[in-house]
Amino acid sequence: MAGINIETLLSYHCLTGPLIKNPLSEYDKAINKLQVKYRTYIVEYDFDTGAVCLPRMFGSDFGDQIGRFATLTDPKGNQFEVLVDSINGDFFLTKGWKAIRDFYGISLGAWITLIFVGVGHFDMKLTDRFHKIINYPVFDPPMHFLIDRTNVHTTFNKHLQPKTSLLSYRHSINYMIIDFGKKLSQYDVTKGALILIYAGNVAQMLDTSATNVKIVDDCGNVWDCDLIFRTLPYEHCRIGGQWKRFVEARRLREGVKIRLGAPMAGMNDFIYLDVVYD
Repeated sequence: MAGINIETLLSYHCLTGPLIKNPLSEYDKAINKLQVKYRTYIVEYDFDTGAVCLPRMFGSDFGDQIGRFATLTDPKGNQFEVLVDSINGDFFLTKGWKAIRDFYGISLGAWITLIFVGVGHFDMKLTDRFHKIINYPVFDPPMHFLIDRTNVHTTFNKHLQPKTSLLSYRHSINYMIIDFGKKLSQYDVTKGALILIYAGNVAQMLDTSATNVKIVDDCGNVWDCDLIFRTLPYEHCRIGGQWKRFVEARRLREGVKIRLGAPMAGMNDFIYLDVVYD
């Protein structure tokens, strides 16, 4: 910040300093209000892209206060964990970003206001393309989206291409060893569990000695599910645990098609899921 005067430098350090959690004096309240404004960034939500680049001003001011993961919290306490990539001084929110689309029912894009509150945390507000406030779903407890951290390096990969289309999370079930499709039944979306007939590809994917499996969805989020195998009235497996939360988070209804895949036959700790949009 060469070339600026002492007053500007002092103001900068004041604005980028820690927020006061419970300001009491009028002076502290005024400073806190200015700090919040200074830390506020508006980004677009592109319906077709699962990543976003933060304004470069963010990296200049707060780049040293964010690591590989960030947490976004809406006014109702719903939280989204997202992967952070840093390339040539720009910061991108990537894996996990796409989950915002279905959770808020975004169909034409949106504007997202991010307020950096420190140490990788942002408060988040959403409006549609016409600047109308988007309703925030209410859950008890609030929804917490966690991303699959498997194979995520602790340091930034400087060799990535700085394009949101290339940074968007994706997994291709077409290239997995085992895969199959299913149309969700009323039971699957209302009773808190997914029922799969234990035969064919399902039997190759899930071992009867397993008691839990993690489902990684097509947004990169991971859902910890339990497994129960039964033989009556037919041989099947019941996937419960966080399956109910997944159905609620993705607004799934009877008749929606999903595809499940696994990288190998036998015991799989992780299976992968795509929601099929016709």
